Amino acid sequence: MSIGRTKADLAVKSSDIIVMRDDAASLIVILEKGKKLIRIIKENYAWAIGFNTIGIVLATVGILSPWLAALFHHISSVLVVLNSARLIRNDKTSLQRHPETD
Repeated sequence: MSIGRTKADLAVKSSDIIVMRDDAASLIVILEKGKKLIRIIKENYAWAIGFNTIGIVLATVGILSPWLAALFHHISSVLVVLNSARLIRNDKTSLQRHPETD
């Protein structure tokens, strides 16, 4: 991780994350966003696996016709996308654009 405006090309090239600000508070925000991202990914897996398992079982026993099973699967995909959309919501912890970092 590289922090601040540095001209050390090696530090920038070898870093996975480059924070353009010099303050440590932005690191806390990045870590919080990362934790939220991992939590939402896990929720998406749970939604998709659970919803599709129920759909497969219902289709196997004949309760869902093939077109209803396909609709069930697409609803599952929409739920995953809507759950992921929570990541792009603006909240208090979002990093604001500052003229000195542009």
